[in-house]
Amino acid sequence: VAVCRLSSNRQTPASMANHKQPATSRWDEKKEHLSAKTRNGFEQWVKRKDTFERGCRLLDALDVSRWDDPAKFRDVIVALAAVDQSLRTEAGPGESEEEVTHGGDRPRQTCAPPPLDGVRGTRRSVFEVFRRRATRDVTFTDVTLTAANERSLSDALTQQLVRDEAGRLVMPTLRYAWPAQQHSGTVAPAVGHLTADQRAQNAIFLRYCRTMWREAQREARTRLGRALADAGAVDRNRAAAAGLRALGIGQLAAWVETDSEIQRVAARDAMREREEKARVTRLSGTHPRQALFPRASWPTIYVTSQQI
Repeated sequence: VAVCRLSSNRQTPASMANHKQPATSRWDEKKEHLSAKTRNGFEQWVKRKDTFERGCRLLDALDVSRWDDPAKFRDVIVALAAVDQSLRTEAGPGESEEEVTHGGDRPRQTCAPPPLDGVRGTRRSVFEVFRRRATRDVTFTDVTLTAANERSLSDALTQQLVRDEAGRLVMPTLRYAWPAQQHSGTVAPAVGHLTADQRAQNAIFLRYCRTMWREAQREARTRLGRALADAGAVDRNRAAAAGLRALGIGQLAAWVETDSEIQRVAARDAMREREEKARVTRLSGTHPRQALFPRASWPTIYVTSQQI
């Protein structure tokens, strides 16, 4: 009996696994390239987000006196400008955040990178953090007004201001005005409207913040140039990134440490003073309330037998 065996081209799963072909098609290579690009972009986004959030935490940890002293305040703005520049450097090519002004002082972003604060659909830069903090805690002094700023103010207000040698108006103090909020439980209507002069001064305040930010950016670039010249490094990109970290995050961290040490010393001295006062009071045997009202000052009351 003749047995005929038919040959088949079908392969079993085991044979297919043994003879698996490498992914060399253009589509597979493109997918691998996009996956690597997405992974690198996400890692850069996380790095920039961590830098941004650390800068915000250090800014909040600074002592309030740094916002009141003009020299310290300008140094803080320079450090924030360095943080902003370091974020642009970490963005890499193709994700620049360079600003182009148009229509006054409002910035236009040429390329919108992922939001640094992690909120989808919104974006917050270091400048916006600085401007928000300035509107709450900063009072500018001796602000020179431009002709356009002068025209935005009322005649009653401009007559109260003085002019400098060039004939320009000088505003002695400039602070951002917030609308008054209605207290809970009151029947009176909400008082939330600003006057025309207050709205004009707020616009001047915001433009002045932008002016100071640009000056801080130029100062940060100048300091970075001096640092690179002193270092004499061969890899200028890496040296620039390290210099921006030192001028920005590093400087803010050093200030926070200094302010914390000053606060610790002040708290320790205050505690020692209280302990010394308590020790003196304990040795003298005088109660603190008796020290305020000694027995010698108490009135003498005489009671007669008839009153009894």
